Amino acid sequence: MKKEMNIIHCTLQRCFDVGTDDTFLSQIISMFRRKWRGQTLVLSFIDDMEVRFISSFRTYR
Repeated sequence: MKKEMNIIHCTLQRCFDVGTDDTFLSQIISMFRRKWRGQTLVLSFIDDMEVRFISSFRTYR
């Protein structure tokens, strides 16, 4: 479980660092949701990361 969360966090952080747009971040998050759709804990982590990264992205834009 921790490995999956690390993959998600590192991917989103890298996207944020290089300055991708919020549409691309949304597409990546949707891909993560499809991949881990049966794992409730991972899905709640994805939701949390979505709020953090997309709101941060819009703040620093």
